[in-house]
Amino acid sequence: MKRRTTEKTVKLQRVAIIADEAHRSHTSSTRDAIEKVVKAGEGSHAQLTFIGLTATPNTDALELFGSRSINGFRRPLPLRPIAKATADGRITDMLKDYTCMHCEIETSVFPMPATRIATDASHAGGKQPKVKCMIVVRSRRDVVRYYTLITTFVAKKKLRLELLRCFQADFK
Repeated sequence: MKRRTTEKTVKLQRVAIIADEAHRSHTSSTRDAIEKVVKAGEGSHAQLTFIGLTATPNTDALELFGSRSINGFRRPLPLRPIAKATADGRITDMLKDYTCMHCEIETSVFPMPATRIATDASHAGGKQPKVKCMIVVRSRRDVVRYYTLITTFVAKKKLRLELLRCFQADFK
């Protein structure tokens, strides 16, 4: 299949691909596959620009998105310290109101930590509509317990929260 290319269409064939969390799964094979799709067909003049956003670049992300420094190493550009982004209000300081809690979940009454987690998440959601909260627990069993407990609490209080849980698939 041959494309007809005119000066007007060439100008419109600029493609920018923006990868958020670029340190995770964006590799050169991903870039090559995207480039192959975008430049498919003979006579393609597409100009590709890859932009990677991450707070924690790994070696692969730096190789793909970084710029070469004088000493030959790849480095991220530009750098924006998390402290500066937090001070500017670009990101939310999740540790500012951090509270460490401990509870036993063998009761039919909602324990204080679970209710506090749900109400804090709801309150934060009012300030930042796309806020995400994470609860880290010791075992997969605790994941199920907290999820069940907080889901029930959220439903009874009619809070607008979306809850997810995560653990290995072989849990019974």
